[in-house]
Amino acid sequence: MCFFHAKTENLNLIKHPECFHGEKFINNNSTYFEGWYFKISNGNDVISFIPGISIENGDFSAFIQIITKYNSYFLSYSFQEFSYSHSPFYIKIGNNLFSKDKLHIDISNKNIKIFGDLNYSNWKNINT
Repeated sequence: MCFFHAKTENLNLIKHPECFHGEKFINNNSTYFEGWYFKISNGNDVISFIPGISIENGDFSAFIQIITKYNSYFLSYSFQEFSYSHSPFYIKIGNNLFSKDKLHIDISNKNIKIFGDLNYSNWKNINT
């Protein structure tokens, strides 16, 4: 659960790194960046997805960075294609969904095509 109160916000940021912490920056012109790191490995095969947002000088954007052992790709999206939920936690950018228990990837452009679903379990929370 991603609920924050002023007195405990710093502790909640540590205990819930998966949550979107930038709500207070969306409605002003602050400079802000936030991203989430999802690494999937199977022996020598590794792929990482970093969905995120960037706010700079009133310019809002969303992105997904994809990293493989052979290449790195940076895909830009309009900020309107970004959405999130605290409970249940998820980040959605375009047709791509990133959550605590699954990934849904639907990426196709001139440089890279990746489609698929991955379900996982045994999430470990940070204990303090």
